[in-house]
Amino acid sequence: MIRQPIPGKILDAKFVEEKLGDGFLGPSDYRFFAHIQIVTSEVELWEKSLGNSLADTNYYNYPKEKQDWWFSKLDFQQVQKYPPNLFNCIHGWVVVRNATVYVYTYTQ
Repeated sequence: MIRQPIPGKILDAKFVEEKLGDGFLGPSDYRFFAHIQIVTSEVELWEKSLGNSLADTNYYNYPKEKQDWWFSKLDFQQVQKYPPNLFNCIHGWVVVRNATVYVYTYTQ
C-alpha cells in the first residue's frame, strides 16, 4: 500500500515476496523485493518523494531465487539509499538507479 500518490508514471514492475518461518511456533516474517521501471525524466521527482537519504545502511539483501531484474551488491554500495516510507513500510530501503526504483522491505 502506498501512503501518498506515486510521484510519476510506472512503466513496468516486477516483485517477489518471501515468507520466512512456518508460522507454527510464532508468526512468520516476510521479505519483499520490487523492481519498478520509471520514466527517465521523472527520476528526480521520485528521489524527492522518498525524503532524506538513509544515513548509514550497508545492509544489502537479495531474493533467495536469483532474479535477473535485481541489482548487485557492488551497485548497492555506490548509490543513495532512502527509507521505504513511500511504500508504507518502516524496515528496508529504496534505491533509484538508471530510471529504476528498487525496493527491499521486511517484517520483524
